[in-house]
Amino acid sequence: MSPQETVIANLAFDRAFLDKVKAVETARRKTLHTNGVPSHYIFVFKTICVLRDEQMSIENISNKYREIFGRNINASSLSRTLTYLSDRPDGGVLNLIYYKDNPFTSDSRFKGVSLTGWGKKMQEIFLNVSNFSSHNQTKEKIRSVL
Repeated sequence: MSPQETVIANLAFDRAFLDKVKAVETARRKTLHTNGVPSHYIFVFKTICVLRDEQMSIENISNKYREIFGRNINASSLSRTLTYLSDRPDGGVLNLIYYKDNPFTSDSRFKGVSLTGWGKKMQEIFLNVSNFSSHNQTKEKIRSVL
């Protein structure tokens, strides 16, 4: 993939993420972010998208976030971000992940997450393996701007 196509794929993912936020806002008839979507929501989800299923513990997400982006994300911020990305009835918003219990410990740091159906579609967009027509249209629009 050319450098330009890499940028287009990354921007198309960001657009898909923001479209998902907009869809939730429309469904709830409520604006979620008046000053832009905080970037750590997108960065945490991108981190999750590159992990294998068995690597999706909360502790590992935190470690990989630090390794990828060069900055820590504190536990409470990560917890709020994961809740926002989740399907939980008590604060979940985007329905991109769901929580999984670890059968070997009750320590919440070792609880895991998995991608929902929507989350898997977003992962395909991020990894640039999606064939969704709307995604391809978005990429064409971005190409026309560059």
